[in-house]
Amino acid sequence: MTQMLQPEFDLLDPNNPTQDDLIEIRRLLLADLRRLKLEKIELTYEGEDDTSQIESFSAIPSMDLAADVIHRVAMFGLAYTYSVNLGCKDSYGNEGVLKWDLANDSIDIFHTEHSVYAQAETHRDL
Repeated sequence: MTQMLQPEFDLLDPNNPTQDDLIEIRRLLLADLRRLKLEKIELTYEGEDDTSQIESFSAIPSMDLAADVIHRVAMFGLAYTYSVNLGCKDSYGNEGVLKWDLANDSIDIFHTEHSVYAQAETHRDL
């Protein structure tokens, strides 16, 4: 089941989780999600300037999850994505998908940054 939500992550917030925090958050979330018998989580996200937000959330097998569980996973996903790709705040927007295989505890991130390329030329007296 795909669920829509809009948690937002401020990339410049000084209280964002550290690498050590993310390791612990991941460990706790993994245990909670496995207890729910979930196999996979998928988040799509989009960002611009200094914020990113979750566009969609899905779990396999499909089930209704408590809002606090979805929020915890979404915020972890955004923080984790930012931790491995610090360039996402330097673009003209970005988007991607985070796929978390809970059985193997492996995370794949497919990230795209948008940029603007401009070239100016002047031709005179042709």
